[in-house]
Amino acid sequence: MKLKRILLLTLLLILTLSLTSCRVNWFNESYDVPWYVVAVPTAIFCAIMFTVAGLIISKQSYVCPKCGEEFHPNFWLAMCSMHIGSDRYFKCPKCGRKGFCKVSRNSKE
Repeated sequence: MKLKRILLLTLLLILTLSLTSCRVNWFNESYDVPWYVVAVPTAIFCAIMFTVAGLIISKQSYVCPKCGEEFHPNFWLAMCSMHIGSDRYFKCPKCGRKGFCKVSRNSKE
């Protein structure tokens, strides 16, 4: 789990720093815009969206298809798990089964 977090932050840093300066034309005037004018707001926006999505996903409860256990994943587990639609790949805390779990019908939308 720690490796996923390090890889995600490294990828975000590389993408942020790989932006170069760009030329903007504004009313027939040409301006050079430094990379950080684009990179900093983009990084802030991505961090906010990542956090909001993680909080929403981690508040939902998921059901293990094997034993029927209903559980709430933590923030990092919810954000870094594979998913197809609303189904996410988790390890059941009760039976230990790894697989796709569906969102509980009793979960807050």
